[in-house]
Amino acid sequence: MLQELVDVLAKRWDIETFFENDKDLLGSDHYQVMTAQAIIRFWTLTACLLCFLEEQRTLAPEPALTCGDIRRRIQEQHRRNLLHWLQAQFQAGVTPTRSASNWLYQVLKVQG
Repeated sequence: MLQELVDVLAKRWDIETFFENDKDLLGSDHYQVMTAQAIIRFWTLTACLLCFLEEQRTLAPEPALTCGDIRRRIQEQHRRNLLHWLQAQFQAGVTPTRSASNWLYQVLKVQG
């Protein structure tokens, strides 16, 4: 009886940590789905992202990184890439349009 309880709790722990990771890493606590098709799409994207993060984690030189660490590194690299691209555009003489400036502000505001 006690062993059964321990087994159930161990399975439940896996489920709880999965949902906690999902909320923290993917922001699923901000996502609302209303239809079965939306739920399937969301969980499909979630599974793909977790597979990607796990693959990137195994390729990282540091063995103790979490998926959250990997996600933060990738986001930081994307921000740096964006800033380098913007610098190159400005150096090339490209001037921003008002709508592009508003879009960029919104993108950086959401990520920051």
